[in-house]
Amino acid sequence: MNTLAVSANVKRDHRQPERLRRELKDTLMHMSLTPTLLDIGNGEGIPPYQLLTASLASEALLASCLPVSCDRVRKKWSDVRALVRLHDIRFLITVNGYEAAVLYRNPSYKDDHVSAWLSEHQKRVLSDTAPMCQLEAAVRALELKLADHDRRLSLFERSNSHEKQ
Repeated sequence: MNTLAVSANVKRDHRQPERLRRELKDTLMHMSLTPTLLDIGNGEGIPPYQLLTASLASEALLASCLPVSCDRVRKKWSDVRALVRLHDIRFLITVNGYEAAVLYRNPSYKDDHVSAWLSEHQKRVLSDTAPMCQLEAAVRALELKLADHDRRLSLFERSNSHEKQ
């Protein structure tokens, strides 16, 4: 079963990200009274985030979350959103130690531009590190050759010392 599946009878709502940051604690308190799935986005397209009342979340979803306080989420809002959207990290937001809601990436959300940029970045990083990897491999090969030559020289010197005796 999909750990993000939500019952069809759950109240759905939509919120702008910055408005949610400002009103996060009030929103969480309201969600505790009225179980809600909140879509979070700037309007057009599929919203990138969802906020689900913790009582509606499956055990599997809750187990995959990083617990964080409401105040910390508000202070680090941009970082939290980036981790959710780009790395699919899920956060269990707490209020006074109480599990209030789960913030996660909308399973339907796809950002092809971000995926393409990350892919291009990886190619560039790998191409920048390729010469270094080749150099490290060459050094390792030379070290192995040197060790083999040292072993042979040692055997040769021992055999010569036995012949002289």
